Amino acid sequence: MIRLDGPDGAHDPAPAWADTDLMEHAVRAAVETTHVSRELMLDGEIREHAFTWGQQIDVRPIRPAHAEQIEGSDGEISDRALAGYIAKYATKGTSTSEVPDRPIRSERAIEHLDVLPHHRRMIATAWELGANGDLAFLRKWAHMLGFRGHFLTKSQRYSITFTTIRGDRRAHQHLANLDTLGATPDSVIVVNHWNYTGNGHNNPDEREIAEAIYEGKRQQRKDKLTKENQP
Repeated sequence: MIRLDGPDGAHDPAPAWADTDLMEHAVRAAVETTHVSRELMLDGEIREHAFTWGQQIDVRPIRPAHAEQIEGSDGEISDRALAGYIAKYATKGTSTSEVPDRPIRSERAIEHLDVLPHHRRMIATAWELGANGDLAFLRKWAHMLGFRGHFLTKSQRYSITFTTIRGDRRAHQHLANLDTLGATPDSVIVVNHWNYTGNGHNNPDEREIAEAIYEGKRQQRKDKLTKENQP
């Protein structure tokens, strides 16, 4: 979502000339004119490649006709209502069930993925571009179509950090568990004092067993990767 706030912040109206038509024109102009060219290793050879936006672009202004969906009984739009309205549409089509749920370990594995042809092509492209040194991260995130960030650009006014969300979730679960036990936070004593007792193995026999287990698992991983990359 794009917002254009007034000079005093989100609650200050934008200038009259900054209407939705102007913003839509700016977005479409940026999409049509923005491109970055660079040399890449593609299909085994280095050649010039231009990165541009795709042909599909969807711009939807939130107009007064949508007001009844986000206004309260007093006719005001609360931060919570607006955030919920945006989330309703922004999260459509972002289900992780449409892409693999774990990183891809070889190019051959892409052929056996249970995904749509369009997603398979995007995954394969991310993997191919990952052959370039400064784009190597794309292979790690190929299962997410090469995108390692959040699907939505977040506003400082209407968003919250994931750290805060995780903290609130932990606190809620902690209080729920205490309530189930019939306890309160003040009645629980947490002992979090730890003493370092050492590391390693007690004797050479334990060390030998641990090394054998590690080497066996390491060899299994090597054999699996070798098998996946066989033509």
